[in-house]
Amino acid sequence: MHRKHVNPAEALLKEDYLPEEEQAEVVRSLEQQQARQSWGWKLVWAAVAITLASGFFWLAVSQISEPWGLRPHSHFRGVLSTRAVAMADVATALCFCLWAVVLLWSRRAGNGGKAQATPDYREGFIALGSLVYSALVAVFWSWQLYAAQTKEEPGWDCLWLPGLPLLFAVLVLYVHHTETENVRQLKALRQSMYTFKTA
Repeated sequence: MHRKHVNPAEALLKEDYLPEEEQAEVVRSLEQQQARQSWGWKLVWAAVAITLASGFFWLAVSQISEPWGLRPHSHFRGVLSTRAVAMADVATALCFCLWAVVLLWSRRAGNGGKAQATPDYREGFIALGSLVYSALVAVFWSWQLYAAQTKEEPGWDCLWLPGLPLLFAVLVLYVHHTETENVRQLKALRQSMYTFKTA
């Protein structure tokens, strides 16, 4: 027999018909926990984004100081100029910087630890712009890999150049979606807690 899924938080609120003050305390505790966890994950992935951006800035500097000295760059010799490769590295680094901004735009742990019920629309615009920018960077690298490939050098070892921006974009959007869903559930829980009355 199929058992109906019961939300543990709702079950806790219903148990013994808690007074509204105690219900509010339970929901507030859950909101604070969700906010801390969300902010912690954002810090982790923002640090990863900044690390990747630093790596691509280093690639750009290396290309200028020692042209074609690195394996990923040498694959594009004869297709792109030294300056073009360095600029492409910088553009990719800026892509990860944008995603770090998206992750750190709003501190959910603020406002007393209460989760933000309505996402900031500006954060959505920045995320959309970052997604489009990441796609353009990935298309650029993919096209240059296609133009530079030969039978001897197919360029499979350089697929991370177009892949990293898109993979990180998907990751950040997943983090944002998970946070939004958690906030929605907590908002629904707060709205439903007043239906339970003291016995």
